[in-house]
Amino acid sequence: MNTTPKLTSEEKRKLERIIHEDIENMACRYRSERAMAREQAVKEILARTPGEAKKALASFVEAGRKVHIAEQHRADTRKKTELILSRLGFSLREIYQGSKPNTFEIEIGKHNTLKSFDETTARISNTLRELKRTYTLKLYASCEDASKLISSLATELQALVK
Repeated sequence: MNTTPKLTSEEKRKLERIIHEDIENMACRYRSERAMAREQAVKEILARTPGEAKKALASFVEAGRKVHIAEQHRADTRKKTELILSRLGFSLREIYQGSKPNTFEIEIGKHNTLKSFDETTARISNTLRELKRTYTLKLYASCEDASKLISSLATELQALVK
């Protein structure tokens, strides 16, 4: 015989808000941590830029400095540079600031490290969103003890974002 008292509708709504807040707080924390980790990953990837990419960029910048080179040659050099950088997971972005008019950056979705990182982040973010529905259904569909429900949610959240 179950001695756990049933929750009233009002108590279930309050508990639902608490569950949703817990999940949303964890999701916010997760997004923040992943954004910082992604920023660090970008810095590390840029620090390990392959020599081929640096060489392609240097030739493009050099072609841009030579006044006597035909505009068509500059355009061809740019296309070639962009193809090389794209193959390596980078793209060319022109920045006109000071003495560094041209630099390159990671092209989102092309670099395997970032692609994998972004896929993992998206998968876990989706799972966190789905938890709201799952735990709301558990709350309203079962007579499960509220403390057990909260405890299992906390355990699941911790396991998910590790």
